[in-house]
Parts: sequence; structure tokens; C-alpha cells
Amino acid sequence: MVIRTLLFLIIAAVSQEFWLFASENFSVITKDGFFLTADFTPPQKGKTTWVLLHGLDSSRQEYRDLYQELVRAGYGVLAYDARGHGESQMVNNQKKNWRSFSAPGPKSEWPKMIGDLQLVVKKLRQQKGVGKIGLIGASLGANISLNYAADDPQILACALLSPGLNYWGIEILEPWRKYGNRPVLLAASPGDTFATETIKFLAITQPKKEKLFLLLGKNAEHGQQMLHDDFLKKFLQWLRETDQK
Repeated sequence: MVIRTLLFLIIAAVSQEFWLFASENFSVITKDGFFLTADFTPPQKGKTTWVLLHGLDSSRQEYRDLYQELVRAGYGVLAYDARGHGESQMVNNQKKNWRSFSAPGPKSEWPKMIGDLQLVVKKLRQQKGVGKIGLIGASLGANISLNYAADDPQILACALLSPGLNYWGIEILEPWRKYGNRPVLLAASPGDTFATETIKFLAITQPKKEKLFLLLGKNAEHGQQMLHDDFLKKFLQWLRETDQK
């Protein structure tokens, strides 16, 4: 009887955990034929939905732990693989990895990632229960997120983990100026020199931003690698405060 009861409790716990983090099918096909794969969990009533965009040579799986933290807190979450990454390497029935992309330029695949995010957000807004939308980007994903948000005033907020003034031709100085006074979090680790100098430069470029929050990681951690311990607690607190605005 005791063993049977324990098995029942274990199965119930596993089932609850699966339900909590279960994601809905969500995908987008770009104009040039890339099939973008995503995980999506709807928000609880009134909560923000956060779009998570990974860095170069990674995938949405790097956000697995953060995804679960956000779902636990009731947020909606959408994490997708950028073109040429993870499961989003199919274009017109052929596999194309980011390493085969042409050099950065207006006609290369790199700036098209901004348009990809636009398509993702457009479809996301059509999902039941989705209202407020914020962006969380790491490294290249941070640059893409800011570029898109600068032209979409409906984006509630941006959390930029290890942004750079220029990653693969995607620059952020002009988008930073256009972004305005919406909530924004800038984060980098002291040993990650380029990202640290970038967020310091952005901070002094527009010192009157009332809703700017600077957050420093440890050592040379880059992007989502910073999301643990005290950094993660402060990060989640910023999300809570932003969600209530």
C-alpha cells in the first residue's frame, strides 16, 4: 500500500510538472522560406508574455531554465530558434546553417533576423490571452531584439543580456536612441569587455532614461550564462516590476 501511494504521488508530481511546462505548437515561415521553430506557453490573465531570443551558435534550449522560471511565475513565454540555428535550419526543404550565411550586409541573412522577430511577434499577438509583450535577448539576440523594439512602440520592455554595438552587422546605437523611455535592462559581465563597454556607453549616451536598469554579472559570463544566483534574483525582480507597469 505504501509503495502504491508513493508511486501515485510521484506520477502526480511528474504530471503536474509536465502540465506546468507544456508548450503549444508554434512556428513561423519567413518570406524567404525559413521554418522557424518555437516553444510557447500562454500567460496567466493580465501577465506579460516574454519572447526569448538566443545568441549566435546556440538555440532556444539555452533558455530552458529561465523558461521554466517564467512559467512558474505565470508569464507567457515564447522561445524560438533563429534562422540557421537549432531546429530552424530548413529553408525551401534544404538545410542551411548560419555558418553558410553571406558576409554581413543589407542583403545577407543577418538583418533578416529582425524581420523574423517581427513575424514571430505578429503571430504571437494573435494568440488567445496574449496582451503585453516584452523581449529578452542574449548577445546577437539582444541586438536583434532592440532593433525590432525600436520600431514597435507596443513592445513593453527589453532585457538585453550582453549586447554589442555591432554583432554581425546588426548595430544598436540608432535603435537605442529610437527606443525611447520604455523599461530596458542592460546586463554584462566585467570580464566580457566588449559587452560591458557597450552597456556603459549606452547608459551615458542617454543618461535621462528613467527606466534604465544596469545589471552586472560575474567574471566573463556571456548572455544567458549570467542567469543564476543573485543575478537571476535581481533579473526576475526587474521582470516583476516591469510586468506591473
